[in-house]
Amino acid sequence: MNNKILIIYAGNYDSTKEIAEFIAGILSEMGGNVDLRSVDEHPRMASYDTVIIGSAARMDKLLGKTLRFARRRTEEIRQKTTAYFVTCITMKNDTPENREKAMGFLQPLCQIKEPLGTGLFGGKLEYSKIGFLWKTMARQDKTGTMEEGDFRNWEQIKAWAKEVGDKIIHTEI
Repeated sequence: MNNKILIIYAGNYDSTKEIAEFIAGILSEMGGNVDLRSVDEHPRMASYDTVIIGSAARMDKLLGKTLRFARRRTEEIRQKTTAYFVTCITMKNDTPENREKAMGFLQPLCQIKEPLGTGLFGGKLEYSKIGFLWKTMARQDKTGTMEEGDFRNWEQIKAWAKEVGDKIIHTEI
């Protein structure tokens, strides 16, 4: 019997949604019964065995709407198999220091329920999609941290999705 999987995502732009859609596709190809919902839809989790929560990070923490959703649904989350992922500019360079920092973004979720997997993914920064204040700050950044570009590593995301899928999708033979 296939595990019912709900992927819940939160982002301000399309990067996290596109990653969630990609993960859903991989898990579906593996035989998973997958639904995809935005945290803004306040999805119900009762009929799912596994919940994967993905969120963008801003200012060194998960989006507030992700944390509010998870805190309101703590008891439901604790009853599920879970996995979490974060998309952030921090991970545009996959270094041990950046992995440690990005893992810190997921700590509020990990405190609710220890996941079977955590994905730390680079995001995408498009100046044309961000507000004036963020765009001004990004353009004034001299460190290169806020450089415009797509820093998602699709092979890494695919490998993580398959690893999680191997742990949660059970097919009768």
